[in-house]
Amino acid sequence: MHAILIFATWPVPVQSQPQDPTWNYCGLITNAARLLGLHEPGREKEYGFPRATPREVELRSKTWLQIFHRNITYSSRMGVPPALADEPTLRGVVEIASEFMIQDHFRIQLEILRQYAKFTQALQLQPDDAVRDSLVMMASGELQTLRNTSAGKWTADTELQFLGAKLFLLGWSFQGHLHDNELSIPVPRTASKPNVTQKLIFHEALSSATNYIHAFSELQSLKTPMQPSPGSRADMQRSTSINDDIPSQVYFPKYYFFTLYYAALTLYHFLATLPTASIPDQDLARNHIRLAHTVLMRCALGAESEWMRLAQNIEIVGQFMNSGRRLPPEAQIKSRLGAPLFYDGMLKIAVLKSERGSRSWASDLSQHLPHEGQETKAKEQEIGGHDERGMHDAPASSAVTAGYGRMDPGSGSQGQFIPHEWDDTLWGWDLAMLDAADWQLDWNGLETWQP
Repeated sequence: MHAILIFATWPVPVQSQPQDPTWNYCGLITNAARLLGLHEPGREKEYGFPRATPREVELRSKTWLQIFHRNITYSSRMGVPPALADEPTLRGVVEIASEFMIQDHFRIQLEILRQYAKFTQALQLQPDDAVRDSLVMMASGELQTLRNTSAGKWTADTELQFLGAKLFLLGWSFQGHLHDNELSIPVPRTASKPNVTQKLIFHEALSSATNYIHAFSELQSLKTPMQPSPGSRADMQRSTSINDDIPSQVYFPKYYFFTLYYAALTLYHFLATLPTASIPDQDLARNHIRLAHTVLMRCALGAESEWMRLAQNIEIVGQFMNSGRRLPPEAQIKSRLGAPLFYDGMLKIAVLKSERGSRSWASDLSQHLPHEGQETKAKEQEIGGHDERGMHDAPASSAVTAGYGRMDPGSGSQGQFIPHEWDDTLWGWDLAMLDAADWQLDWNGLETWQP
C-alpha cells in the first residue's frame, strides 16, 4: 500500500494523459484501506489482525491519514465528489490526528482538507447560486482563519495546499447553471453583470491564483521564507543536489503542478469575465499566466512529461482566448464541483484541435467513439485512423468534421466545435483532451503572446 501511495504522489511518464494511472491508484488504495480496516484504529481484530502491536496500529493509522490526504486532494482537482467526505470519516481523521504524533504541517494540511470536504458536501446539497456564493465566501474565511492561527507552523507545501483548497472552493462560483426559462440550456452564471458577492469572489480568486503561482515559482529559491517541511523529499533535495539546472519544484508532488495549471485557467477566466477590471489587476493576471507557463516548461525534463503537456495547454487556451470566441451556452460546464474551469479549458483546446484536423477520443477502446458511421471498419478507414496514442488524425475536410460533431456559428465569425453527444461524465474522453502533443506549437517565446 505504501508503494501505491508513492505511485499516486509522483508523476508517471506516459505518452498521453489518459494513460496516467494516478486516479486508479488513488481508488485502489482507498478501497484496500477500508477492507483492511485502516480507517478504524482499535478494531484490528475484527479485520483479521488480532495481534497488531501498538506500533503497527500507529503505522496503519498514519497510512490511512496519507490515503485520506491523497483522496481528498485528487477528488478536488478532478471535480468529483470526495469518497471520504462523510461525517464519520471526517470525525475519525480528527481523532486519529490527535491520538498519534504527527508533524504540525501535516496536521494543518489534514485540517485544510477536512474543511474543504465539509464545505464541498454542503455545496453539493445547495441548489441556490446566491447561497452557494455565500458558502464559498464562508469557506474561504474559515481557511484564512486557520492560516492566521497557525503562524509559526506554516510551511511552503502547506501554503500551496491552503491556496489550492481556496481555488477549488471558489471554483464552485464559476459553474454554468440552467436558465429559469429554458431548463434544457445551461448558461454561464456570469452572463449577467456580476453582483457584489461575485465580484468579491473573482478578486479573491485573482489573489489566490496569483499567490499560488508566485509561491510555487519561489520554491526554486533557497531564500524563500517558507522552507519545505523538514525531512521532505524537497528538503532533502535542497541539501544534497549539486545540479542547479534541475528546479526544486520537480521534487514536489504532482498535484501541486495540476493546481498551478488550474490557477492559470482561473486567471484566464478572470480576464474574460471582468474585462473592466483595473489595468494593474489585468497586468497581474497576465504576468502570472506567463510565469505559470515558464515554470511548467522549466520543470518539463522530457518529452513525455506531464508538465510539458500542461504548459502547452496554457498556450493553446491563450490562443483560443485571443481569437475572441466563446463556447456556446450548451457547452458550459455545469458540474465538476469546484473544477469547472479545467473542463472548460479542455473544450477550448478541443475547438482548436478540431480545426487543425486532430481529435482526442477515449483511450478505452471498449467505448464507442462519439460519432456516426463507426459500425464498419471501412468507414473508420475512410475518416482516418488512430495513432499509437489514441489520437484521431482526421483529413482536413468539412465532411469529416461534420461526422464528428456539429458546427455552431454562434455569434462570432468563425465556427465553433461542439462534440457530438458530449457528456462531461465520460472520464476517458475528457482526459484525452489534456494531451496536446499531436500538433506542433511555436516555442519562440511568449513576447507577443497576449492572454
